[in-house]
Amino acid sequence: MTASFGIGMFFYGMGCICIGALAVYYVLNKIKKTPEQIELEENEKYLKELQGKL
Repeated sequence: MTASFGIGMFFYGMGCICIGALAVYYVLNKIKKTPEQIELEENEKYLKELQGKL
């Protein structure tokens, strides 16, 4: 193996790692909800349930 193949494979591997890291970052930030968001959703469900009873 020549040095140019080694350098090429290094950049190929780093590119794959960067693409994977971006995918994981996107998924984690898309799914993550804060406790305030969860509480707000629960309150909205409760209010809709009360409105249905009235």
